[in-house]
Amino acid sequence: MPYRISDIMYNETYHPVTKESFDEIMFGSSAEDKDVAWKQVTAAIAAGIRSYTVTIIPESKEYDGRWFKVENGQIIGSQDLGGK
Repeated sequence: MPYRISDIMYNETYHPVTKESFDEIMFGSSAEDKDVAWKQVTAAIAAGIRSYTVTIIPESKEYDGRWFKVENGQIIGSQDLGGK
């Protein structure tokens, strides 16, 4: 059965965030921050969402927030992780 290009690309490029990569990006963060973030990651994985932002502390006028971005299951950027 022939595959569509989109099927092949989806299967070959999407790798959900693993617990290991999550632990690496969240190293030094509090247990509370890790819990908030992990709930968002697992919800996105369960829903099949490939690209999303995990918000630990929202941005405000005084603070740029604490977050990380995920694209196709790979963590691509973050702001102030490990901060107090």
